[in-house]
Amino acid sequence: MVSKMLGGRYTVQDKIGTGGMATVYRGLDEVLGRTVAIKTMLPQYASDPSFAARFKQEAQAAAALQSPYIVSVYDWGEDEDTYYIVMEYLRGTDLKSGIRKHGALDSKKVAQIGSQIAQALSVAHKPSSRRTSWCSPTATSR
Repeated sequence: MVSKMLGGRYTVQDKIGTGGMATVYRGLDEVLGRTVAIKTMLPQYASDPSFAARFKQEAQAAAALQSPYIVSVYDWGEDEDTYYIVMEYLRGTDLKSGIRKHGALDSKKVAQIGSQIAQALSVAHKPSSRRTSWCSPTATSR
C-alpha cells in the first residue's frame, strides 16, 4: 500500500496503525500539498457490500461532526478494491505510547484528557449527529 496513489490525489506514505477493520496511513494530498491520515478498509472486508456501505456511512457521519477534539474528515472514496477515508493528520503520539515513554499521568492531566473525550462524545452523540461507528482504529481526541 505504501507509495500507492488513491483517487488520483492521495499518496500513501507510511503506516500509522491497524485496527480490527482498517489500517491508517500517513499520506500526502497532492492537490493541496498537505499531510493527511488515510484510513483504508482491510481487504478481507472490501468485498462485502454491507461493510463498504458502513464504511461510507462512517465517513459521512464523521464529516458532519465539528469539534476541536474530533479529527476532521476531508474525503471518502474507492480506488480499485480499496475503500478509504481521508482525515486530518495529527502529529504526535498515541496515549499508550506516551505513557510507556513518560510514565503514568498525573491526575490533572487525566482529568484534562477525560474532559476532552467527554466533549467529543457529547458532539458525536447529539441526537442530530447520531451515527453508527463500527471501526475506530485511531483516537479522535487531541
